[in-house]
Amino acid sequence: MSTLGPYHPAAFADGVWTKQLLSTAPYVAVDEIAGALAATVGRTGVPLTGYVHTTGRVAGGMVLVRDPSVTHGVPDQNDCEVAAFDFVRNGPWRNDGQLAPVGALVAMGLRKGYAPGNRQYTYTEFRTEHDRHRGVWVGHPAVLISARPQPDGEVQVYREAGVCTFADPDDLPVHAAIADAFGQHRFVVHNWLTGRVTAYRHEREATR
Repeated sequence: MSTLGPYHPAAFADGVWTKQLLSTAPYVAVDEIAGALAATVGRTGVPLTGYVHTTGRVAGGMVLVRDPSVTHGVPDQNDCEVAAFDFVRNGPWRNDGQLAPVGALVAMGLRKGYAPGNRQYTYTEFRTEHDRHRGVWVGHPAVLISARPQPDGEVQVYREAGVCTFADPDDLPVHAAIADAFGQHRFVVHNWLTGRVTAYRHEREATR
């Protein structure tokens, strides 16, 4: 598996699994979504990540995905289905099925590193940087929320503002260049052409 500039495949798995969810309520608070993800992970033991479609504090839709991790591994797709069913059953959501295969989905955070006080790049800055490389962009701003079970029974939740891009796999080096410019430790690619989901980690960063 090839590198993308300074980013190397750190964790990966065959099989792209996504679950598109639409709210049955007008809006759902992002804080409520994060809490519900943590509750589902606590009940099922399946690590989940949600890409929440929003630019603020509420949302009307999201996508659940498999998010590879060196520490936590990659859940089986059948386990993801179980967790998604639990999440929908316990919240105001309607299962809208898998995302249509469209090349690749790239999920990238916009905070430099992980510390809360670090610089937070904006959606506008991302678009400006992307337009320097490519004139056409398809995607949406998002809040990226990961929930992962811990050995002590607690659930670790991490969230940050980010961007989801539907991209041609040939353009992945562009996203690696943007990630590097924005000081990203990692980003995730769901590639339907290769049938693989991959977390790319910057060569200078420790395992995460």
